[in-house]
Amino acid sequence: MGSLNDDQFLEAFVAAQSRVYGYIATFLANRADVEDLFQQTSLVLWKKRSQYDSSRAFVPWAIGIAHNEVRNFIRRSDRKGVYLSEAVVERLAETRHATAGRIESRLQRLAECMDELTGEQRKLIEVCYVGRKPIRAIAEERRIEPAAFYKRLDRVRWALIDCMNADPGREDRP
Repeated sequence: MGSLNDDQFLEAFVAAQSRVYGYIATFLANRADVEDLFQQTSLVLWKKRSQYDSSRAFVPWAIGIAHNEVRNFIRRSDRKGVYLSEAVVERLAETRHATAGRIESRLQRLAECMDELTGEQRKLIEVCYVGRKPIRAIAEERRIEPAAFYKRLDRVRWALIDCMNADPGREDRP
């Protein structure tokens, strides 16, 4: 069993954090709960870093811990704000695990397609989807009519969709 030093562990965690966050968000409706549980999971990952076997992939290990944290959260929550039973959580986790390879390949393709966008197009996508501001507010900040801004954003979305669909190695063809 290989282990990582603290810097290597942090690097692996930073690369995986959006996937861990997304996994947690799959099960909880309340964004504040997602944020809290992500922080809790991050602490548990840090505390258990010596148990990580670096010969294995980091993301599945981290998501396994996140899964346990989600289950514990649901048990502790007395069902307030949690609308999924433990059985449903388990079924969703199984489905997510079964599709993980396809999801990873689609995410890789999306990254390639993002690289094909112009700098302005990429910046537009990032400001609209990475930030927390409503799209209408972004349009107003840029002094662009919201309707025109939505059309511009829509053109970039379609460029991404076309790029994703043009991938000859796509695994999820109908």
